[in-house]
Amino acid sequence: MASSRKTAPTDDDCIASVQDAVREVTTATSVASSSIGIAFSGGLDSSVLLDSCVAVFGAARCFAFHIHHGLQTAADDWLTHCASVCARLGVAFVARRVTLPAGGTGDGIEAAARQARYQALRDLAAAQGIPIVLLGHHADDQAETVMLQLLRGAGLPGLAAMPLARNDAGTPGLQWCRPLLPLTRETLERYAHRRGLRWIDDTSNDDRRFVRNALRHDVMPAIAAHFPAYRTTLARVARHAAASQQLLTTLAEEDWARCQAPLQRDDGNEGASSDSVSLSLRALRTLSPARIENLLRHWVRVRGLAAPSAARLAEMLSQIVGKGGVPGQRASIAHAGESLHFYRDRVYWSPAPRVASGGGGRAMDVEGATACWRFDGQARWAPPGWAGHFAFVADAPELPETADACRLSDAASPALSDGAAAWRVPLSALLGREIEVRPRAGGEKMRLGARRPLRTLKQLYQSSGVPAWQRAVPLLYVDGALCYVPYVGGYLADAAGEEDVTASGVASPSDASTPMLTVRWCPAVD
Repeated sequence: MASSRKTAPTDDDCIASVQDAVREVTTATSVASSSIGIAFSGGLDSSVLLDSCVAVFGAARCFAFHIHHGLQTAADDWLTHCASVCARLGVAFVARRVTLPAGGTGDGIEAAARQARYQALRDLAAAQGIPIVLLGHHADDQAETVMLQLLRGAGLPGLAAMPLARNDAGTPGLQWCRPLLPLTRETLERYAHRRGLRWIDDTSNDDRRFVRNALRHDVMPAIAAHFPAYRTTLARVARHAAASQQLLTTLAEEDWARCQAPLQRDDGNEGASSDSVSLSLRALRTLSPARIENLLRHWVRVRGLAAPSAARLAEMLSQIVGKGGVPGQRASIAHAGESLHFYRDRVYWSPAPRVASGGGGRAMDVEGATACWRFDGQARWAPPGWAGHFAFVADAPELPETADACRLSDAASPALSDGAAAWRVPLSALLGREIEVRPRAGGEKMRLGARRPLRTLKQLYQSSGVPAWQRAVPLLYVDGALCYVPYVGGYLADAAGEEDVTASGVASPSDASTPMLTVRWCPAVD
């Protein structure tokens, strides 16, 4: 009677499993004949990955990328070891030293090192023209990642853990791949011993102060004692989560198309959304809260921002649907260095404004500085105390005249496409004159043409659709008269104070021989 007991895999089986997994890269990706980057730290995982890549693809196609963090005293020895291994294999070896921020980042030294490592790998791949970088993560790493995400209360994107392959979100044409992900560490160890590989054991992997190490040494062995197939089970959880997340992403994209509203020029919004569209609050409120949350999460991911906490997401949702069906009243919500804005049936993102700094790096009040300057044909002026500059462009080609002859559409001037309304004025009207900027004090009035009514700045902001958070800008005065308001437009009367020189009088823009100047405020953003 034939035995039904499975035969334990031999060392040769382990070698075949590893090399077959690496070989599948050529069928799962579009790199059948291109060079391949291998992230090579010198540890067991990356040593097996490099050796198997050489066996499958040949040394000539392989580039080993080593990232030197300098976090360990033995880091220089690891660099020497990796260079020696690559020389023996005949593999091109490229190393990059990275410096981590003092004290790490707000997410800890592990996150800072990971971010620096991935960015360095991107740079090395770009420098070598390599479209794919292979990483040595295996099934044990995947199981640990799923457990960590579960314990942190992650959603589906977190539970999906590490994909077998993915395109880099910020680097078109670059793909990451983890061919060893289906294989256990035990399989890699048997491969390494059978192939006679030498590798580095990083003693920091035994430091239980790091949460992953504590999980690996204290928790996973206890799980393995009762659930021997936990790696396979948790890998299945990751696959289910990834499939479910893909469905939610598809739904979010459909809701995005349904709710988006193209930005208007007078929204005064530079870099508003992903990309150049906002969402309609009215359309959003037709969705269920769960679908709105799903759409907001998707929007955050598309912008490359960190996932919002449950509390922050609830705050965003409250501004859309409110409590008891009454929307919230906040104008914007800050998150991950950007702001989510709510204004006139629209919701959109914009980068947070950068605060100007004074001497010695001292931050200055973006709204609080008065400054004077003489215009003698300069191309720009950055008034002290303000985060940004005024741009002065003479004789810009094909500038369209609007109804009030004082605005410039963004499309007509790509070099000045920051979204602020420009001011079109004869060059001679400003040349050699004293220009002053002041913060808004309240009660300012201005007209946008010689025969236009005198209106308060508040009225001009409202009619131009400028949100409250974009009104902290410098007001430009000539000879004591307010003549340009960013995001609104400009007006300059002649010496008698009766004519608008941007439309008639001393220098008519209709006269082709009159040199014209386009003035625009360009705010600085982080």
